[in-house]
Amino acid sequence: MKMADGWWFPDGEEHLPGWMADPRVRMILNGRPAYQGQKQQAALELCTKRRVVVDVGAHVGLDAHRAVVEHFRGRRSNRSATV
Repeated sequence: MKMADGWWFPDGEEHLPGWMADPRVRMILNGRPAYQGQKQQAALELCTKRRVVVDVGAHVGLDAHRAVVEHFRGRRSNRSATV
């Protein structure tokens, strides 16, 4: 595991840390760099009750972490296993 910008990533992960460090798209949400933060903001505008968020295809929990900390009462993260 490796630490990058306050997040833990698998050793082989290159895309997420690189994307979040890119100054053209970098966005800090909840005190940490966000992956696709603009898309997260747009999706939140469509949610009204904000009871539970489901992060399907969760890799390291970036989206679910932000959602549960700031906006939702609970979260469910699912990473499908490759067979």
